[in-house]
Amino acid sequence: MKKPVNNKKSNNIEKDIPEKVILKTELTKQQREEIKEVFDSIDTDNSGFLEINELISAVNSLGLDNNSNEISRIMTSLDLNKDGKVSFDEFISLINVQLVSLSLNID
Repeated sequence: MKKPVNNKKSNNIEKDIPEKVILKTELTKQQREEIKEVFDSIDTDNSGFLEINELISAVNSLGLDNNSNEISRIMTSLDLNKDGKVSFDEFISLINVQLVSLSLNID
């Protein structure tokens, strides 16, 4: 008997990646602290979440093009539970996936 196909995307980016390509990278305590510092520097209202206006400010402070479509795309990719804001856990999940992607490209 065939299992039904579930085309619905989950809120967990790692669940949406086939199991065969998941490589866990453990961040060191220092790396987590550094990532938290970056997160906190973007979270200018100290809400514990990143919102679209804070992402726009971060992009502007880096001197990058303030393309609203690109910023919306970044927000969508970071906001895993689609609540309109990005928690530290969502932020670090994407960092972890990016680290895995980089390690796959290097090898």
